[in-house]
Amino acid sequence: MNVFKPNVVITGATGFLGSSLAAKVLHIGGSVIAITRNDKNGQRTRQAILSAACGFGFTFSTEDMQRVNVIDSNLVEPTIPGLCDILFEQYTVWHCAAEMTYSASKLAQSLNTNLIGTQSLYQNFSRSDACQRFYYVSTAYTAGFDVDIAQESLHLQPLLINTYQMSKWAAEMSLSVAAQKSKLPVTLFRPSIICGHDKTGWDGGSKFGLYGVL
Repeated sequence: MNVFKPNVVITGATGFLGSSLAAKVLHIGGSVIAITRNDKNGQRTRQAILSAACGFGFTFSTEDMQRVNVIDSNLVEPTIPGLCDILFEQYTVWHCAAEMTYSASKLAQSLNTNLIGTQSLYQNFSRSDACQRFYYVSTAYTAGFDVDIAQESLHLQPLLINTYQMSKWAAEMSLSVAAQKSKLPVTLFRPSIICGHDKTGWDGGSKFGLYGVL
């Protein structure tokens, strides 16, 4: 029986979701390229993945961690897909990195990361024949504030009350347009507030916002 061993490119691998995803991919025998900033030797990224693995109850050997490659670069660097193509014949991209601020005073910074950075990353990878799909980790709150159920469709008239919602919603709209003109398909994921692993209780130690309160 053939066992699927995915090759994935992940942004935000030092964060809660990105490190968790990387740990799961390694656990099932896959390989990871982590695109990160300010981590030239990859130590911070690998430690985040090992912490997530421990929280999930996984044990990785030195050989397992050799299936992690770290590229220290910003999201808009056009050479990134070429570096990934050298390592993998086929792969998918999981874009988990985001600017998490809710502050209106940081609107430009948030849009630069969550909208422009996402669109640049997508456009760069859309030129690669090896990239099979672009997964974007958005948020359930692009549906708007005080919505009971976030429908699995584009939200055309949401009530957006903070910078984070606005920038993530704009990124969804931008990707939906770009995907219509490209051969690279897009899948949106919209998690709500994730506090930790539902079985082990691992929470990554984050003290950000409601994560810390809950």
